[in-house]
Amino acid sequence: MRYLSLAEALVVAEVVTGLPARTLVRTASFDLLDSALHAPQAQFGGTEFYPDLPTKAAVLVARITRNHTHSPTATSDLAGNASRFSAPERV
Repeated sequence: MRYLSLAEALVVAEVVTGLPARTLVRTASFDLLDSALHAPQAQFGGTEFYPDLPTKAAVLVARITRNHTHSPTATSDLAGNASRFSAPERV
């Protein structure tokens, strides 16, 4: 299975937030992001803790949301871009 790299996660974060990588690197905790990205790969004795794709995705999302930054700079930068986002349309 192929896993998301730290560089790829940064590209996704740029697209999602609309912030340049320079700002994201300055305000985010990349050691925590790197840790979250490796969580789905966890195993012991050759047995994976998260053996299927839905479980791997769930642990990745849980770790990213739990480890999100509380930096005042990041919060204000994201708040400044809040107008770019809109609620999804209902189908």
